Amino acid sequence: MTENFSEKGTTYSEIYSTSSEMTALHIRMALGNEALKIEQSLSEVAEDTTFNPDSTTETVIRGSNQEITLYWERRWQEILKQNQNLATLVPKERHERELSIWVQEMVSCFKNPKNKVFAEKLRSRKIGGIDFSNFTEETARQTYERYSTNLNQFIDDIISSYNSNYEDVLKDIEAIHW
Repeated sequence: MTENFSEKGTTYSEIYSTSSEMTALHIRMALGNEALKIEQSLSEVAEDTTFNPDSTTETVIRGSNQEITLYWERRWQEILKQNQNLATLVPKERHERELSIWVQEMVSCFKNPKNKVFAEKLRSRKIGGIDFSNFTEETARQTYERYSTNLNQFIDDIISSYNSNYEDVLKDIEAIHW
């Protein structure tokens, strides 16, 4: 799925992968334990492999933090090409700029008619008490405040909103992975 957004006349595209490789990665992360060994095929993982929240959470957090860092490194280079003056921002100012961009992207994503199905799934689950029915800049900032420094909270909120039903989580994984 591709989401387009713009900032001061510049259009950016972000691609949300729905490939089989991403699905396999999500399954590996959810299973944890032996499934995290990439050299082992999923079909080789024992059928009795059970969900290991500690192993999975550590892997998800490490992967998520790396993904976020790499994303913003690439993205910041694109931004600097458009406006070299931003190179003088101190880290706190840069972070505020990144947060502002993220907030705009999230609002645009939730309001985009192409994403109606995924937005409805999140609205129906009431994840973390966040009102996804009217996703505003304030809602995006609340989401950021709740989850930016505590990915465990996001995982806990997902598990709780799905009543620990792993099969339902897998059905909605594309909506959850935002």
